[in-house]
Amino acid sequence: EASVKSLNDYVTRVGNRDPKLTGMGATVVCGLFYRTRVTFAHVGDSRFYQYRKGVLTQLTYDHTFVGAQFRAGKFNEREARMHPRKNVLQQAVGGGCQFVHPQVASASIEPGDWFLICSDGVIDGLWNKNIAECFADAEKLGQSAEEVAKRLLDWATDEAGGDDTTLFVVRAEGAEA
Repeated sequence: EASVKSLNDYVTRVGNRDPKLTGMGATVVCGLFYRTRVTFAHVGDSRFYQYRKGVLTQLTYDHTFVGAQFRAGKFNEREARMHPRKNVLQQAVGGGCQFVHPQVASASIEPGDWFLICSDGVIDGLWNKNIAECFADAEKLGQSAEEVAKRLLDWATDEAGGDDTTLFVVRAEGAEA
């Protein structure tokens, strides 16, 4: 949490020093994988997913009005994806946010788990069912994390164009993941 808050302060200071950078901001999502736990921090609408035994779970929640409505059950996935204000952030690193309250949490890691850490460009192109399909196919075909990442990236950019399409795929292997 302190690292994300420090990053927010830094981005704000840099933006305030250079008029061309005033108001610059970004989302952030990061994870520390250690033994049987992953600890992650997040601000904005970039996401952290876990795929375990056929179930895709979004571990982060979007810091948007639409994201809050989705979590409250007022929007389904289709309504949230199609909402005209889906990308209007309530929090970002920099971007005029004086204070950020990052989501910081952890999840267990088991052998065979997959993790996807991605920007909103991936989500603009792929539905949750598409992401789950990539992981399910990878398990059937014995694909590597690199192969899954390439498939997700290609599919997302084909569907949505490539607006800030960044992703990492991690696969937990071995007795001690």
